[in-house]
Amino acid sequence: MNEKVKAHLIAYCESKGWGTDDDTLMEVLSEAKELYRKTTGSHRWYDDLFKVVEVNGMAIGFDDFYMTGDNSRSDMDLNYDLSSVCEVEKKQKTIDYYEPVKTEQAV
Repeated sequence: MNEKVKAHLIAYCESKGWGTDDDTLMEVLSEAKELYRKTTGSHRWYDDLFKVVEVNGMAIGFDDFYMTGDNSRSDMDLNYDLSSVCEVEKKQKTIDYYEPVKTEQAV
């Protein structure tokens, strides 16, 4: 985990009177206000995600999972990857796309 992000999360947890161990920091991230998510892979029972949340003014991204079946994260032995936690910034991307030309229909 990026040291700047870790220090920010620890300061946030301390201000709330919470613990500062890695499990608590990941719990804070998993319950924070979601700003963005992108599916990066799909499996039978879950999708891999890159998720961005906001914690006390900082946008933080990390790898997460979305369960698509009846199993839980622990059933699937899925754990957070602390090395994926990083500060992110919003960027704008312009894309081109194509759609069918609408034609008038004969009456």
